[in-house]
Amino acid sequence: MASGKDNFDKQWWVRSVQGATPAAGQELSITVPSGVVWKIKSIFFQLVTNSTVATRITVLQITDGTNIVFRSMISGAGQAASLTGNYTWAPGQLVPGTANVASYQAAIPQDLVLLPGFVISTATISLQTGDQYGTLSLLVEQGDAGA
Repeated sequence: MASGKDNFDKQWWVRSVQGATPAAGQELSITVPSGVVWKIKSIFFQLVTNSTVATRITVLQITDGTNIVFRSMISGAGQAASLTGNYTWAPGQLVPGTANVASYQAAIPQDLVLLPGFVISTATISLQTGDQYGTLSLLVEQGDAGA
């Protein structure tokens, strides 16, 4: 793991964090563990849609455990039936042209810091029972919450 100190003299380590794969028809969710803080560098996951005709719109949201503090959706893009979509949120991401319908991208704030108990999750408009999210993969800088 790479490490460095920020302007608050906190030690940070770059690491990859994997969430659990939910059951079909369920949303993704991961909670920042106690004792650490995360600076989000990127968020990636796949959604495989079943054959039910509906346009799924994936919304990424972050809560403090209760209240929504950040919400973002892919502007102007939905995922149709029987497709595999690759979703990426990262600082500076640009929305791709419509020619690449399997890749969905959106920006998150630079140095988005999440405290212990914050939850990253999806809230999908028109999610169907047979739709399947893949593993939630994060690249984070992790620091000690007590420092």
